[in-house]
Amino acid sequence: MKNVNDWRRVGPAAACVVLAALLLAACGGSSDTSSTTETSQENSTVEATETESSNSSGQLAEAEEIVQKASKNPAHVGPTEPLKKPIPSGKTIDLVYCPHPACIEIAERLQEGTDVLGWNLNKIEVEATPQSIQEGFEQAVRDHPDGVAGTGFDKVTFERQLKELDAAGIPVLSTVATDKPGGGIVWQFINPEIQAQYSEALAAKVATDSQCEGGVGSVELTGYPTIVGYTAAFNESIEKFCPNIEVQTLQLADTSLGKEAPSEIANFLRANPDIDSLFLSIDEFAAGLKAAVQATGGELPKLYGKSPSLEGYEALQNGERAASVPGLTPEVSWYWLDMFARLFNNESIDPDKKWQNIVVWSEEAGNLPTNHKAPQIPDYQEQFKELWNK
Repeated sequence: MKNVNDWRRVGPAAACVVLAALLLAACGGSSDTSSTTETSQENSTVEATETESSNSSGQLAEAEEIVQKASKNPAHVGPTEPLKKPIPSGKTIDLVYCPHPACIEIAERLQEGTDVLGWNLNKIEVEATPQSIQEGFEQAVRDHPDGVAGTGFDKVTFERQLKELDAAGIPVLSTVATDKPGGGIVWQFINPEIQAQYSEALAAKVATDSQCEGGVGSVELTGYPTIVGYTAAFNESIEKFCPNIEVQTLQLADTSLGKEAPSEIANFLRANPDIDSLFLSIDEFAAGLKAAVQATGGELPKLYGKSPSLEGYEALQNGERAASVPGLTPEVSWYWLDMFARLFNNESIDPDKKWQNIVVWSEEAGNLPTNHKAPQIPDYQEQFKELWNK
């Protein structure tokens, strides 16, 4: 995998030097060799090529199997074991959440769930800055609720508040952050391992669509450990399924969003004309990209994304996006409630540690949700109500 932090720093002369080095590495060696040596080398090359072809076929078959399994939306939520005791009413949950539409959707679905259980919900919206996140969790400490949930905040940003909540015996549940359980975090939903499974499935889709022919690129939003992690998982999976492909990666900061990101990506594609498939680590990178690429005289490669926005969902519908995988999905709000209920009842939380089946959305598979806010499992609330005897 190659990382391209700022490809424009590589001038024409440097590019020629790199190209020359690559050509020399491929073609170097003395030409004054015996015919016996040449024959031996030819036989070795044939054997190596046959082995590589066999290995590639097996890896591509693995990718195709993953895509087949991920072609349908999950039918069931992860937990299947009903609670053993009645769930107590009157509990209070504090939710610390970001202003992103997906987070707001989570808050709305969580409110629906707390209403079902007869619980109270305090919604604390924060900006994506350390100070605002700390203030949000500070509010949770002052509220002294029965439980706290957070959307995508690594605990390094609110370490002190987390220790205070832990000392007070208040369980904290998180989602799509990088922290492992412990140190105040009871459980991490859609954790890095689950994120890596989604990335692997999307990489498998790229591999099967391309049959491991052509180049693959990825655009990584830097500065966010979760995004960096699942982008790396995608790159690694591509190179596992297609050993002949080295993923070209462009790294962009969030300051480029809505500004120079389209032109940066367009120039990256112009500098890497072999890229036929491009992974966008966040859907927002697609905004204005088509026009920017056309302005360079190029054509968009097949685009693959994660956590589609409204625009991304429409792109999936009209075929401008080849495939996407879910990100922060509405169901997680009721996973939180199920785990809180089990904690309050002193029951095992193991049933909630199983996540629902992985899905890759594409128009081709005919598995797109009804809208960009729709859950993967339409009746997930009814399924949880059965577990709660509600």
